[in-house]
Amino acid sequence: MLKLFLLTTLLLPILSLKSPAPPTSPHTSPTVSILGPPSTPTVWTHFASLQTPQTLNLGQGYPSSSPPKFCLDSLKESIESSSRIHQYTASAGHPPLVSQLCQRYSNHLSYPVTSDNVAITVGASQSLYLCLQTLINPGDEVLIFEPYFDLYINQIKLSGGTPIPVPLDYKLNPLTGCKEWLLNPSTLKSKITSKTRCLIFNSPHNPTGKVFTHSEMSSISTIISPHEQITVLSDEVYKYIIHSPPSSNPSTSPPGHFHFSNYLPERTITISSAGKTFSSTGWQVGWSVGPKNLIEPIKQILPYVQFCTSSLMQDALARALPLADQVYSYEGKEYDSYYDYLREGYIEKRDTLILALEKAGFDVPDYSKVSGGGFFVLAGITDSVKSRIPTEYLKGNTVDWGLCEYFIKEVGVGMIPSSPFFGEGRREEGEKWVRVAFCGEVEDIEEAGRRIRCKEAGEVESCET
Repeated sequence: MLKLFLLTTLLLPILSLKSPAPPTSPHTSPTVSILGPPSTPTVWTHFASLQTPQTLNLGQGYPSSSPPKFCLDSLKESIESSSRIHQYTASAGHPPLVSQLCQRYSNHLSYPVTSDNVAITVGASQSLYLCLQTLINPGDEVLIFEPYFDLYINQIKLSGGTPIPVPLDYKLNPLTGCKEWLLNPSTLKSKITSKTRCLIFNSPHNPTGKVFTHSEMSSISTIISPHEQITVLSDEVYKYIIHSPPSSNPSTSPPGHFHFSNYLPERTITISSAGKTFSSTGWQVGWSVGPKNLIEPIKQILPYVQFCTSSLMQDALARALPLADQVYSYEGKEYDSYYDYLREGYIEKRDTLILALEKAGFDVPDYSKVSGGGFFVLAGITDSVKSRIPTEYLKGNTVDWGLCEYFIKEVGVGMIPSSPFFGEGRREEGEKWVRVAFCGEVEDIEEAGRRIRCKEAGEVESCET
């Protein structure tokens, strides 16, 4: 009888002609619940779903070119070096890569960097995630400059923290005579409470492209310094893409970049990666560099998240880093280093995009006077641009969202609305901008500009650049 009961219990679900009904009350963990329903689209998934093969994507946040040849050659060498490289490496980081980073950061930071100060992660995003997991307790507050990279918000929430936006204001800078994104030190002071545990600092800044000056970073460190509970997480993934260096920054390598850690070394974790620099975002190699007492907890967690970052990719990067400092040749032209080539290439792409956006009526930075880095521009939606958006795209949409839907559906150009980069209290400010990327090919940027300008004239096919 017991056997019959067991057979019936096991076989009935299989023999039933109907699929079992889904549970009415799924047991979702509080961690997952923080992110909202699984079907909730993000700005990224929504606009990705609207793309066609003909879309020119100026919204993407990754380069469209392949890694430089010396990176690919390094990867081939790693693949063929030994069978060992295809197995696990040290959880805290592949020793050859850790050694390279120690040498480089010892030159750039104010203290000698050893393996105790370095943890290798699966990209910079995981580095930030683990930093927050090791620092934040439920109810702690994390300061972020607004507009902000939207990934910060949910990573802070997943750690149990509360994101606190610190507004950057787009206003006239008397030092440059131009409008740019500026921090009011008094605003930062006003946001600090006894619950403040971290400040996420990002320069070059996504999405504005702002490069913080020496005086701005000094002011921030002066404000933070008395509050000993605050750790600074300095996101520096665009450090080698500074196309318009601040004139006030010290002479550094790379030109224009100055590590925030040099202002507050004992309480700063520097976060970076290879992806943006070497057009290798899929390699997914990032790192945290900081004081031993802040890096040790990250190393403690690492084996329980994944045993190690790809041994192969770490080894390839360790081989490639010294080569990037050497004379670099591309299409018959020589550069002092790969980084000089990279910077020059992005200046050309930036200028191509700025010219196209200006001709289309957008408000754009004057990079002959304003500092800039990364490969994004926040372009202002002027009244002229707004007046050309068909009314059906504005129904139920913010202006920036409607404009981006119009461009991708009818013009064939992808951009990203900026309102998701602003908190609820400043969504109206966010509606005034779109984020445009210039990490694609120059020819594609030129064609995108032509489409934008010519759509209103009804001459997309025949309009000349």
